[in-house]
Amino acid sequence: MSVGIFSEEFFETFYALHEAGLPFAKAFVVYGTGFSFGKNFIKLFRGRVRFGVAISDFFRDVIVAFIGGYFIGGFGVGVKIFSALGGTVSNDWTTMLFNVLNTLGVDLPSVVSTTMAIIVSAIIGAFMGMIFGFLFS
Repeated sequence: MSVGIFSEEFFETFYALHEAGLPFAKAFVVYGTGFSFGKNFIKLFRGRVRFGVAISDFFRDVIVAFIGGYFIGGFGVGVKIFSALGGTVSNDWTTMLFNVLNTLGVDLPSVVSTTMAIIVSAIIGAFMGMIFGFLFS
């Protein structure tokens, strides 16, 4: 009989957390990439940071968005928030991305490609990041 981290229950629980967290992480990182780009672009444009600092901040923000989305989805918080907003949770992150965009009021027809949904989500993130950069830098 295995006990602790070598038990079958541990691996099943860990796998279930991973399966729940990964679609959220992939969807959050697209928006987070756009947000960080917009925020750091404004900081760079205003002369608040140097180019190297803006690049390192960008990569840090993208990593934080991925990790944050992973844990939000893995611990079930994302499912509750997403369901409260009227979205349906799926294991396919591109379907969730379409649902998030629909929840935000961007109604893309089903014939639009996944690439277009990713671009729209990144543009929305960049716009919000630019507003954040203007207000807080």
